[in-house]
Amino acid sequence: MNTSLSNSSSESYSIKSAVDIVHFASCLVITLLSFLGNTFVIVAIAKNHNLRTVSNYFVSSLAVTDVFVSILILPLGLQYLFLRRWYIGRVLCTLWVSIDVLLITASILSLCAISIDRYRAINQPIKYAVRRTPTLAAKIIGAVWSLSFLVSVPAVFVIDYSNETLQCGIQRNAAFAICSSFVSFYGPLFVVLFVYVKIYRAAKKRAAMVGNNFNTVSMVEFSIEMKPQLRRQTTLQRLRSTLSRANVFQSQNSEGASSTSRISTTRERPTQGIDMKAARTIAIIVGVFIACWLPFFVMHVTLSVCDTCNVSEQTYIIISWIGYWNSALNPIIYTLFNKDFRRAFSKMLRCKSYS
Repeated sequence: MNTSLSNSSSESYSIKSAVDIVHFASCLVITLLSFLGNTFVIVAIAKNHNLRTVSNYFVSSLAVTDVFVSILILPLGLQYLFLRRWYIGRVLCTLWVSIDVLLITASILSLCAISIDRYRAINQPIKYAVRRTPTLAAKIIGAVWSLSFLVSVPAVFVIDYSNETLQCGIQRNAAFAICSSFVSFYGPLFVVLFVYVKIYRAAKKRAAMVGNNFNTVSMVEFSIEMKPQLRRQTTLQRLRSTLSRANVFQSQNSEGASSTSRISTTRERPTQGIDMKAARTIAIIVGVFIACWLPFFVMHVTLSVCDTCNVSEQTYIIISWIGYWNSALNPIIYTLFNKDFRRAFSKMLRCKSYS
């Protein structure tokens, strides 16, 4: 999101110092990483059958959002950063700011949707397996974009554009700042924190259960999340299959007891490792999310409700672009910890076909 630079110095500016060059170069890196990383995610999901899961539909929606950010928002932001003037008119200023609000809100709400999906998959594995369909994912993604659009519409009426100073941004409007920030950030932040704390505790609890056989719920969750071939079955077939597999693992008949024990032990170790890895990466996910966006939204609300509060132009720009880092880091956080994505990326980089 952008706020008018008119609150700061409006003197002529050019990038000359080493600090300015580094700043501009880092913003250029953010733009390129956002485009390339999220494009890789979209192509990998589209071309790899193993990645076409309901969970990854949300990830692909997030990637599409961040690609749009890298194409529609960041390049214009770079020229504004370089020139410190908006030379391309009020209409493009209005479109730039409103689309910026739309895409940043959609990106953050997509993170929220991903967290809720994972939470329900872990805490309601059987019930949610029946409902966890592409249709449900499409409805949730549609709701994310609809809500983001509703948040972006009021931005059109608080555009701060001046033909004299050639500044483009959002006016200081307390009502808009508070409402948009709550919907775009503080509300999703509360949901993400709450959900990931629940997921973290569940992962630690499961990982600590060493020496115990899988119960039905654990086996259903493991099968749905780890068996790509089950995703090509109908929901009812998938559920029956996973329940059947769970019953096999829980059987205690005399002939199959030793075999069941060996299989359970074999399955348990990797799943515990997956749980512990998930528990570790959750801290990274939430930490990066907060580190990227909390400074901006705190500053955004503070400057809007406090008439006497000001920050330097350089500080405002740096904090704003820190938020955009989230679009560049999302592909790393949500995909590089996944072995299927790493394999898909490796094939793409080596120009190999998908099996």
